[in-house]
Amino acid sequence: MSLPNNTLSQETVPDEFAIAQLGGPLSWKITGARGLQDPTYGLQYQDWVGVATRDERNNTKIKLTPEKEGEEIEVILEEFPLSQFSFAFDQNMFLNISWVACGVAKFRWWDTGTQQYVIETLPSNTTSVLSMIDDNRQFNIGGSDVIVTYLKGEDLCMRMQRDRYEVEYTLATGLVSKKLVNMGLTEALRFQFEMVDKDGWTGREPSCTSRGN
Repeated sequence: MSLPNNTLSQETVPDEFAIAQLGGPLSWKITGARGLQDPTYGLQYQDWVGVATRDERNNTKIKLTPEKEGEEIEVILEEFPLSQFSFAFDQNMFLNISWVACGVAKFRWWDTGTQQYVIETLPSNTTSVLSMIDDNRQFNIGGSDVIVTYLKGEDLCMRMQRDRYEVEYTLATGLVSKKLVNMGLTEALRFQFEMVDKDGWTGREPSCTSRGN
């Protein structure tokens, strides 16, 4: 786990992210293995790029494309438009997707107990949400976690796979008019969060009434 005691470090050491994002709220890039439920070669085997677009039925189509090999993955969400999306693979290459649509933040994860995907809705004052595995290096897979981090009002909050996402941890408070836009390991192997001023956010802030436009 890259966040000891589920708290932020008192000493900040800003650095470049190990994975540079693509610069838009509807695209996301991570490393992963060969394919869904196929962790062959480890979770750092290749880059996966995800893009969210609208399909012909005014749903959201999320397309995940592997850099080297494996099949492209498509997921349809019956929600549109999205203002933010991200995805993460867990240790066994099951897919976690987080998004904000019509001002509502949600995430979808694989529940090993029920053997099916579950969609969770975050509190109504959540403005941004991201999913990421905290450390996918092969030697540390046993101690890794998929985390869902989100801005709820002025608080930076987190939920974790090992808790079945049932426990909310508050990491920071007083984050006025901010958006969470990136997180992950840095080149210095520290877990880092990136936030920007809400006024400078490039993502759409759609309402449900804009569906189909």
